[in-house]
Amino acid sequence: MIRSTGFLFALALVASTHAAAGGFLGVWLNKDAPSGKGALIEEVAPDSPAAKAGLRPGDYVVQVNGKSATSSADLIQVLERGQAKQTLELMVERDGWGKRVSVTLAARPGESAPPKSDVPPATPNRPRGFLGIMLARPSAGESRPVISGVQPGSPAAQGGLRNGDVLTQIGKVAIEDTGDLMQALAEYGPGDAVAIQVERAGKQAQLKVTLGNPQIEEETPEPRAKPSARTPASPAEKLPPYLGVALDDSDGTLKVAELSANSPAEKSGLRSGDVVLKVDDTAVTSIESFVKAMEGRYAGDVIVLQVTRDGWKNEVRVTLGKREE
Repeated sequence: MIRSTGFLFALALVASTHAAAGGFLGVWLNKDAPSGKGALIEEVAPDSPAAKAGLRPGDYVVQVNGKSATSSADLIQVLERGQAKQTLELMVERDGWGKRVSVTLAARPGESAPPKSDVPPATPNRPRGFLGIMLARPSAGESRPVISGVQPGSPAAQGGLRNGDVLTQIGKVAIEDTGDLMQALAEYGPGDAVAIQVERAGKQAQLKVTLGNPQIEEETPEPRAKPSARTPASPAEKLPPYLGVALDDSDGTLKVAELSANSPAEKSGLRSGDVVLKVDDTAVTSIESFVKAMEGRYAGDVIVLQVTRDGWKNEVRVTLGKREE
């Protein structure tokens, strides 16, 4: 996945602006992601409902309003039926962590003047085109898209686009904001030559850019551990277990207060502040219940801890170590 602090136009598919009607979420979806994993978000429009809800590139939407979303097509269908001001409850997975997110859809940008083009729009058989620019966040004095970065070697770079250029027209479509740009680019695929007009140093410049193929490398999150039966240690090695955490239950939850350096807990990815919910299938809410859940565990056993971190939930596998004398 190509990431940046700006807004990378690696592709031009905006699910929520393709439909003739519907709500606007403000995401680019990867239609080529493996079915069954969810709707993969490639990019998020600045200041869009998706951005305000905290969605990021690389997130998978796996449920919408309690119903499974196995592909980008599932999310697109929901957005096509959605309306402005409608709130959706999304289950989002990020690098193996899951979280429920509420997002309120907005009205589609440019609804009264949909973009027109002489070239056929991108379809599943005709993928979206790659431009390769990053956009600055809109400011109070400038709603038009301003380029804040150009990917080296990209079609944008080869076509002469520069940092600071203000995008004013794509083809025959005037660009007033990011939504206009998203809709206009959605009409083009790889190999299309696109006429782009920019404002540069107070003057208008006409450029022609030939779009490329999407240059996105999908990041595959590590599979989440399943809370199956624990892996027992060898009968010949019934040694006391070592986890390497200090716990705190003073606020009614069981939190990781500290981790010992190079301990099994630290190596598993646990962090200070994580809230422990379960040890394997046993719920824990206090130090006492945690100690009880750990009874019968030995060095070499593998346990699964269900934890939350900043509202995200995950299951972490830990191989218990040997307690040093």
